[in-house]
Amino acid sequence: PIVLEIASRARYTLTVSRTLRSGLLLAAAVALSLGGCRWKDPFPEYQGVNLITQRGLSVDGFSHAYMDGSDPATMFEYVRVTTVTAAQYVSTEGLPAGLEGTIRRLEAVNLFPDGDFEASAVGSPPVNWDVDSATLPPASDPAIFEVADPGPITGKALQFSTAGASAGVLHLDTFMLDGFTEPAIYFLNLQFVRENPIMTMTFDYGDDATTSYLVLDNQPWVIEPRDDGLTPVETLPTRGDRHTDIVADFKASGTGVNYFYVGSPQGAAGQAGHVDNIRVGRLDTIPHVAVEIPLAGDGDSLPLVPGTYELSVYVKAEINDQVTPSANGRNRFRAGQIALGINANNFELFTREEVGWTTDTWQRVSARFQVDPAHLENDPPLVGRITVIHPASPAIGSVLIAEPRLELFSTE
Repeated sequence: PIVLEIASRARYTLTVSRTLRSGLLLAAAVALSLGGCRWKDPFPEYQGVNLITQRGLSVDGFSHAYMDGSDPATMFEYVRVTTVTAAQYVSTEGLPAGLEGTIRRLEAVNLFPDGDFEASAVGSPPVNWDVDSATLPPASDPAIFEVADPGPITGKALQFSTAGASAGVLHLDTFMLDGFTEPAIYFLNLQFVRENPIMTMTFDYGDDATTSYLVLDNQPWVIEPRDDGLTPVETLPTRGDRHTDIVADFKASGTGVNYFYVGSPQGAAGQAGHVDNIRVGRLDTIPHVAVEIPLAGDGDSLPLVPGTYELSVYVKAEINDQVTPSANGRNRFRAGQIALGINANNFELFTREEVGWTTDTWQRVSARFQVDPAHLENDPPLVGRITVIHPASPAIGSVLIAEPRLELFSTE
């Protein structure tokens, strides 16, 4: 066997056969047989060629690679590409001239309905929630407590107060946008401010009003009291949280009705504060959009050959008007990352902090992957994949993308 290494930041190895598919490009077969001689540069005719557009495809050719919804299966777009207007993207700084027509929104959909509470009425219980001896009115002033920097908690927030072992309850099977598929794995993010730093906080998930099993040993997600006397905005899960991996990996039970709790039937008695920006996404499928690249296109399209391919795309952050708490961005969040992949779901993750895109400037991100002869025997032989969800960093949100490119980087 030949051992190859995928040319990306994360290294992977895979074993392939020396047998080339009959009918592959003759030059490729001859070159591979020349006693170990390997090309270091692509053929001149491949240099600078976008193999996506050269085959008559475009940014709109990236279809939803996984769309199964609830059981019985329905179609659901966990990650989608949609059009945007000039008023929505505003700036083309950093984007080469002539590419404005390729600008689209890449969005991982928040499955939690009205997770930013902008659609709920101030002073009334949020739509879809059941109140179990708890008070859960959305409030227009989430900084009612002494929060030095409210940060991401803006617009409306859920003001909660629970007495005893009570909770506010959301019926996931009824109100989750995909019907809470069973079986499946989901991830959860939220932000909160507690009324008093010494309060113990609980958030939970369970299959009835008396059973909860979000985390280890059938215990609720317990956030211990603070000992610094502060009530800042806290984001869950957080790095180092003992429940981080569990919270980012909770499953639809398949045994009954599934609920999300603010507070918990098994949790600490008496809690109060604000919750905002609740986000839930599908994790087990790594939802993404994908474009299938055929071995050869019509007419003069260049055929695929073994080598290193580079997938790239321009990225820009959403403007404030298009994300929560704006009415235009209701329940949409700005994503701080994007992930690219070719063929298998070995996504390479890029963060906004690392690359430097902003709400005003575009930046190009690119990832390189090895494609060997065995890959080219598949149908399709090559699939380009884009998402904002990464198994090591589950996140909900959207970014703007433009001009996805697939190029033959090297035939070495």
